[in-house]
Amino acid sequence: MESQLYYLKCKFYKKNFVSQRNGVPIYTGAKDIGSGDLTELLDNIWKTIVDSGCLEREVIVEGENVAWSADVPDIANNQIDKFVQIFDPKGRRNHTPTGISTDLLVSLRSKEVDVVVFVYTRNVATNGIFNIVKKQLLDPAVRDRSTAVANELIDEIIGKLKSAHSHHLTTPQPIGWRIWATFIAAKPTHAHEQLIRDSPPDHVVVLFRNIVTSEAEILSNAQQGLRLARNVNGMQRTSLHGIRLRVQQLQSIINSCQREVESLMTHLEYLEQQAEREESLLCDMNNAVQPMESTFSLDTAELVTDCEDIDHMN
Repeated sequence: MESQLYYLKCKFYKKNFVSQRNGVPIYTGAKDIGSGDLTELLDNIWKTIVDSGCLEREVIVEGENVAWSADVPDIANNQIDKFVQIFDPKGRRNHTPTGISTDLLVSLRSKEVDVVVFVYTRNVATNGIFNIVKKQLLDPAVRDRSTAVANELIDEIIGKLKSAHSHHLTTPQPIGWRIWATFIAAKPTHAHEQLIRDSPPDHVVVLFRNIVTSEAEILSNAQQGLRLARNVNGMQRTSLHGIRLRVQQLQSIINSCQREVESLMTHLEYLEQQAEREESLLCDMNNAVQPMESTFSLDTAELVTDCEDIDHMN
């Protein structure tokens, strides 16, 4: 790249109208663009702009009336002078691409330049004209009273989307087509046909999946599905094995508790029997030590006589 005669480090910006103060970066950082020929250099700059997808069609301005041009800018239809302006930071001057001299390009070699892209061409010079463009061309063609895009337009776009993509895309929920159609309907009317032909945008593509048609893809998906099923089944078997181990541990604990209960019951029965034997023995011993009358006690009892109680008489 640096060995070529013309070599620029281009920083690309886009503007909606010429007098817009600050442009929006199209790419992150500068793009290295070089060539040994001036025409080829401009073609490379134009191709880089077209590839970015930032261009709209040329707007024809006649007083307060605006209309789309029939020409569609693409790589083959180079309209670089209508859409592009090159700014020389060193000389602080703007240049039309085809108006740049070879001497200036040589002086700018290996230096950064600002490539400003007017997405609706230089014809949209002021914010006022751009507001007219928005009102007449950029707003959706059909709106209902709540300012939402009319269902008729969305239904029409859904039909076109299905016609263009239903043979290779499918979605489990019909809402996917409506979200895609609503996204397109909110864009400028002239861009609808291209957006309908394009793939779903990033925030919509997640709602769709490709329909498999070839035998190789069907076989590959089947194998992948079987592998997934085996993985799920393996996880299930691992879970069941863990449950079995826990049940076995619990069964072992229950068996141990049961043996301990049986041992305690046996010991309890032994203690109850021992208590009954001891009770019987104590009764026998109690009966054996009952008090008995002796000759001395009988003789003493005969000597005891009744006496008059004089101590408690009044």
